[in-house]
Amino acid sequence: MLEYYTEHIGSTVSFSTYNESHNVTITGEVVAICDSTMATMIMDIANYHSQVQQSTEFSGDDASNLRDVTQMDFIVIESDSGNRAAYGIDWIDSSTYEVVTDTGTVDIRLFNVSTSDVTSVMESIALKGVSAKVVTT
Repeated sequence: MLEYYTEHIGSTVSFSTYNESHNVTITGEVVAICDSTMATMIMDIANYHSQVQQSTEFSGDDASNLRDVTQMDFIVIESDSGNRAAYGIDWIDSSTYEVVTDTGTVDIRLFNVSTSDVTSVMESIALKGVSAKVVTT
């Protein structure tokens, strides 16, 4: 399941969570996947987790389907206004998860650079697993 979300880093997504007191559609760019230690630095995940636990989705016999907050992976979303929030993968209602815009082509222009600088930039891009091509004009 984590791999599914990881492949959307850089894409804009929307989804709802099982937190019934936070009844909104979340929309933003997936900027990272992290563990609970990092997520805690972004928002109060313990409080949000507690609210999800109180939802009807995890009441009664289904309560064991929700992992401990410290054992979860989190998807970090950045809104258009630049605010970031971390949502536990288990909190996301997967039936509402939608990729709004997928990553595409981006032009990066370098000016007044040497051939060795271009090579260094291309190597750095390749280390990130991104495909790139040099086009000279």
